[in-house]
Order: sequence, then C-alpha cells, then structure tokens
Amino acid sequence: MRIDVKICGLTATEEAEAVAGLHPDYIGLVFAEKSRRRVGLLTAKRIVEIAHRENIGVAGVFAEQYTDEIESTAKYFKLDAVQLHGERYAESVLRLPADIKVWRVCKSKYTGRFAPADRFVLDGAGYGGDGVLVSPAEFDGVFGGRFEGSLNKSLPVILAGGLDADNVADAVKNFRDSGYNIVGVDVSSGVEFPAGAGKRTKSAPGGGKDIELVERFISAVRGINE
Repeated sequence: MRIDVKICGLTATEEAEAVAGLHPDYIGLVFAEKSRRRVGLLTAKRIVEIAHRENIGVAGVFAEQYTDEIESTAKYFKLDAVQLHGERYAESVLRLPADIKVWRVCKSKYTGRFAPADRFVLDGAGYGGDGVLVSPAEFDGVFGGRFEGSLNKSLPVILAGGLDADNVADAVKNFRDSGYNIVGVDVSSGVEFPAGAGKRTKSAPGGGKDIELVERFISAVRGINE
C-alpha cells in the first residue's frame, strides 16, 4: 500500500513554496497554542492556498483547544484533515464536513476508548514535533490489546515522532512486520536545520525546514512505495 508523506510544522510562505515544489501528500500546520511551530493566521491562509494550488492536502494540528474552535478553524482554512493530540479528544465527535478527515493521535500507554477516525497517528512526541522514534511493542496494548477499547491493527495508521530520511524505511518495515497498517508518515524535526544553525528567522521562527532534508525524506518514502 502506498505511503503518504506529511511535512509538518511549516511557519512561513517561503518554506511552503519550497516544500510544495517537492510534492508531499500533506503539509501540516500547527494551531496548538503552546507549540513553537504555531503558525500565524494570515500565514496559514497563504500556506493553504499554496498547498491546494499544488493539489497537496493540509492537516491542522490541534491540542488543548475546544472542539468548536477546531471546527471553526478547519472550516475557515478549508483544511483537509484535523490531527488531534490529547486524551480529551479520544472520544470527541466533531461537527465537520465529510471531506475534512479526523486523525486521532495515539500515545503508547492510553487504555481508554477512541471514537471513529479516518486515521490514527502513532506518535512518541508531544504535539508539533521534536519526537522520539517509537517501536511496535510500545503500542501493542493500544492496538490488538485485551482491554475493551483496544484498536484493530488493520486500521489505517500514520507513523510519527523521531523520523528522518535515514530511519523511515526501517521504521515502516518494523511496524508492518508487526501487523500494523501503515498508510502514512509524518515528519517535522527530522527535516529541520539543527539548533543553533541560524536558520530560524522572523519569517520562519518555529520550523527552519532544511529543504534538502525534506527532499531526502520524501525520496526515502517514495522508495518504499516502489
């Protein structure tokens, strides 16, 4: 099955233009208030326009926000998906148009119930990036576990947290070998300039995307798809 690529945490239109030229499947915009990658509203609108011009989907990342704020933001910016971080959203049902997909983030130790979702995100990070690479064993309770709310491994899953061009192929293989239905990968910090590189500017304060790393990451995933 083909794997989608999401490049998350864009904060500037210049970055969006460059990333869009590499044709990922999704661009991620962080609306979570406490994230250093939180995007400005005017910039978000322009990035959505850039992405949609190139037929690239846009996923909005939310955490600790009321559901009505998520719903209004998704509709206003014409998002293609909302990515929900936090246990408070596990059972939330959002009033969204059918064409806006719901992605629920799963943490390894969560044992509650989940409302239906279009995709589930396995993430070893907090919202907005800076993640750690996770292993299939960490989620074997959430997926295929014995508690009442455990999920079936056949459900569509996006792998996130700690990914980069060098480890994404092995990470996907490890999860697929364990029975997970990996349909996408999500990267942010793995395609950024290192801290102190001087590439985070006023126009891109939170992301500092290294376009060469973005290109390498997308190429690595496309290699899995071949």
